[in-house]
Amino acid sequence: VHGGNHKLDELLLLLLERSIRPEVIATATENSDAKIGEHVQDTLVMVDFARSLTIRLDVLTQLQGICGLLSMLKLIVPSDADDSVPVESSKGAPETTKKVSNCSAQFEEVTLTRLLLLKMNAMVFVSQLLDSRALVTKLSQTKGDATTQAQASLFQIFEELLAHLSQVRVAMGKSQRGKHDKSWKLLSAASEEALARVNELLSVQTFLQAITTVLRHPNTQLRRCALQLFSQKVDRVSGVKMSESQVSGFLAMVSELAAMVSLPTSTKSKSKATDTQQQQQVTRHIALLSLDVLAQNFCANNPESFLQQMPVILTAVTDTNSNVA
Repeated sequence: VHGGNHKLDELLLLLLERSIRPEVIATATENSDAKIGEHVQDTLVMVDFARSLTIRLDVLTQLQGICGLLSMLKLIVPSDADDSVPVESSKGAPETTKKVSNCSAQFEEVTLTRLLLLKMNAMVFVSQLLDSRALVTKLSQTKGDATTQAQASLFQIFEELLAHLSQVRVAMGKSQRGKHDKSWKLLSAASEEALARVNELLSVQTFLQAITTVLRHPNTQLRRCALQLFSQKVDRVSGVKMSESQVSGFLAMVSELAAMVSLPTSTKSKSKATDTQQQQQVTRHIALLSLDVLAQNFCANNPESFLQQMPVILTAVTDTNSNVA
């Protein structure tokens, strides 16, 4: 796995896939959520082995390996939206058709279970690797172009995890009555944990570049996740001496968030505008909370940036239609 032609991502995928116990797949149709819950604990040994192998490499190779692994994992995300629908829809059909239908349903169940297990393995691995002292130490020792490349890889990992989490959220919404409902929630939590680990390693400038996009994401839950990440980042750097450019980066977010607060009210018909209006309300609320986090940490020394946006902020808080007061 050394050198520019390494295949670390493929090796990691193989190790994580091989950690899935055959008996879990064999009984997937019996109690998927329970089996997957048991597997999460049993698979830690193989995940730890994969991490121990990876941390021996240079930090850029490690980060590029994570990027490649996440890119491969996001290619297919099946939805079990219809897994609560019985297979008896073939009632009255010839026996051969029924057998084919049952086999097809079992195959889809096993495939989905295997993919869920693989993805959870990957999220646990990514979280542990990014949280390892060895990687953090190597990352802190990078200089010049190596630092730039490392931050670019972390930014890509952040985007890959965000895309992955977005797909998981969609699947969760479709599988509320499905057998894999709890498993999707476990995967979502593991994905958020991995995002939090990346957040800790991103430089201020790289983070702000990433978070600005997430705060405008159409998925409400992802915007809430972005607010949590934003708060964590601000708290993490609040006690650290920052450069003028870093402080300016955070202060630039004030006008960005104020623009989100002042989103126009939908002019669509009432029947079609409900969802849009609710999304706007949530967006405004998230933006106001983000401004509050910034104000607590930066307003005392930089009041001008906040005073300039006060008319917009006060209007949003007092606007009875926004429901954000």
